[in-house]
Amino acid sequence: FPSHDSFGGRSDLMLQLRSGNNQFKFKAGGEWQSEPYSIIENTIDQGISGELKYTYDVGYIQPTIYGMSELNLSDILSLQAGVSNGKTIQDIKGFTADNFNFDTTLNISQQWLPRAAGSLKINSRWQLYQSCSQGNSQPTIFEVVDNENNTYNMTLHPERSTNYEYGIRYANADNGIDFELCYYNFRLQDAILPYQNENNTTLYRDWE
Repeated sequence: FPSHDSFGGRSDLMLQLRSGNNQFKFKAGGEWQSEPYSIIENTIDQGISGELKYTYDVGYIQPTIYGMSELNLSDILSLQAGVSNGKTIQDIKGFTADNFNFDTTLNISQQWLPRAAGSLKINSRWQLYQSCSQGNSQPTIFEVVDNENNTYNMTLHPERSTNYEYGIRYANADNGIDFELCYYNFRLQDAILPYQNENNTTLYRDWE
């Protein structure tokens, strides 16, 4: 069973300029998150918790900075751009039933994740839009510390993706008809995939 408490803080500032029907917004800030948690798994015998299999105690910290801007021209054209940069630190401690003790720290270096988007209002009912953004997904603690095979894997990188989206929206307030058509193109880098070594042990690696 997992148990955890989390806390954090966030601060930002905003600049807003307006001239007639044109508007510009800029927002920047930072946040800090901490989430210490524990994961304990026992065997199950006829629905009753049995012997301990493993326990993980994780200290998770993530500081992030970000900035974003938005330009609206006469309620017809909207342009957005932003970027964030974050770092992840995980202190992983624990032990297994077969006396595998682990105490290690996983540092995920800072990564810039940009996003750009725009929309064009053709008339009161039709709108075109597009966006391009990058994101990532951190390796799990079970991929970093393999409690089944008593191994470490500290070389894993976050899975990184680039997503392109293009679409068109239609909304008719007179008859209530709304619909949206969109196209996605999702590209994944450094996918974390399992493989088996010469001893038929399942391990994980980055697949570019």
